Amino acid sequence: MTFIRPTMESTSQQILSNITADETRIANLQEQISSGNQVAQPSDNPPLAVQIMSTQASIDRANQYVANANDGLARLQVANTTLNQVMTELDQAKNLALSISTASIGGSTSLSALAGQVSSIGSSLVSLANTTYSGQPIFAGTAATSQAFDSAGNYLGNSVVTTRTVADGVQMPVATTGDAIFGSGTTGVFQVIKQLASDIQAGSTSNVLGSDLSNLQAATNQVASQAGQLGDYYQAMQAASEHATTTQTTLTGALSNLENVNPAQAITNLNLLQTSYQEALWAASQVIQPSLLKFLG
Repeated sequence: MTFIRPTMESTSQQILSNITADETRIANLQEQISSGNQVAQPSDNPPLAVQIMSTQASIDRANQYVANANDGLARLQVANTTLNQVMTELDQAKNLALSISTASIGGSTSLSALAGQVSSIGSSLVSLANTTYSGQPIFAGTAATSQAFDSAGNYLGNSVVTTRTVADGVQMPVATTGDAIFGSGTTGVFQVIKQLASDIQAGSTSNVLGSDLSNLQAATNQVASQAGQLGDYYQAMQAASEHATTTQTTLTGALSNLENVNPAQAITNLNLLQTSYQEALWAASQVIQPSLLKFLG
């Protein structure tokens, strides 16, 4: 087997190449210590740069999910508060209906006043049904409309429930639709209230205490059912928000570990590298200087 003995020139070139590489590594470590970042540009460490970019993309998604969940919670809070007010108005309408016997004693004037109060409740209910969040009616579904109901109580929205994406592939409802809450036709909340006011005005005690109260109770039960559903949505959204926030925190910590330099470790590595560099310079002087003297001699 033939062995090729390295020449003095090739040895010198290798030593100088190693010294240059050490200088580059020293400069990189000094930059890391100064900036606090392990990677100043992707070429510094391509695999780590890819990992950092991937983690940052995951954080961006998590941030959006947190924002979506918080928006959902705010919408559901408004919807829940609104339906509680609707329930209060319906209870008041029931109490007014039950007072018809007393009002009848006072004649048409008392009945007209009582009917007026019920009609006023009807107007309040339409206003509540048109409650908005960020300029959008929360009970109109996904319809592009400024109101969920017109002044007569006709539904202007659609039956598609608004949702928010709170995790990869996970969408959750942030409201329920007006038609599901208030119904429609003769059994809908608004028509029931309108009929109740009409029968009170006419002094039709049997209708008020019979079919009107029955229909009012059915409408109230429907609203209560939807309010309960909104409560379930709110609890589920809270859990989704907590999960998204936890994921956000975990990923942020992971990114910090990837990006940030451990100062103590970096300084130790720099000291070791500088020592190695000085030794390489000394070794180079021992190899290159004699060769130069030999050449000159």
